[in-house]
Amino acid sequence: MIQKLIARFHAWREARQWEAQHIEWLRTMVHGDARWLASNPIAAAITARYEAAVAEDWYARPHEDVSQLRTRLGIDPGARRSPAAAAFTPRAVQDVAAERVRQMLAKGWTYEHDDEHVQGEIAALAAYYAMPPAARDWPAAETGYGDTFGQAIVPSGWEAKANDDRRRELVKAGALVCAEIERLDRAEAPTARKGGRE
Repeated sequence: MIQKLIARFHAWREARQWEAQHIEWLRTMVHGDARWLASNPIAAAITARYEAAVAEDWYARPHEDVSQLRTRLGIDPGARRSPAAAAFTPRAVQDVAAERVRQMLAKGWTYEHDDEHVQGEIAALAAYYAMPPAARDWPAAETGYGDTFGQAIVPSGWEAKANDDRRRELVKAGALVCAEIERLDRAEAPTARKGGRE
C-alpha cells in the first residue's frame, strides 16, 4: 500500500514538473513570437491573450472570452457585418487576404521564409504578376537577367505561374505586396521598440 502511494506521488510530482517545464517553454515561445507578431494588430491581440494565459500571475489577470476577442477584433465568423463594414472590406481585399493565407499555408511562405528575402525578391514577383501580360514579353536582353522583361524581373531560382486569369494574377500580386510590407514592418519592429521587451 505504501509503495503504491509513493509511486503515485512520484508520478504526480513528475507530471507537475513536466507541466511547469511545458508552461515555461510556452512562455518563452509566446514572448519570442511577440517580437515579430507586433506589426499585425490581430496577431498582437492574440499573442497578448496567450501571454496573459502563461504569465506567472495568470490567475490574477482578467481573461477575455474568445467570442468577445473575436468580436473586438472584427473576426467573429458568426457576427453579422454592417453594410458599412462590408463596403469597407470589398471582395477584392478579402481575396487578397485569403491568398496571403494560402501562400503561407499551402506554399510554406511563412514569416521566417519571407524574412530571408531582403533583396526585394517578393516585391519583384509581385511586380511580375501585376504587370500587363503583354509587357512580360518585351525584350530585356540588355539587362543581363533574361531575354524578356518577365524573365528579367522574376528572381533567380523563383518560378511564376503565368496565364492565370487576370484577376487571379492581381490577387497574387496583392498578397505578395502584403507579404513584402509585413516583412519590412517586422524588420523595423525591433528598432522601433528599443528599450522595450525583447
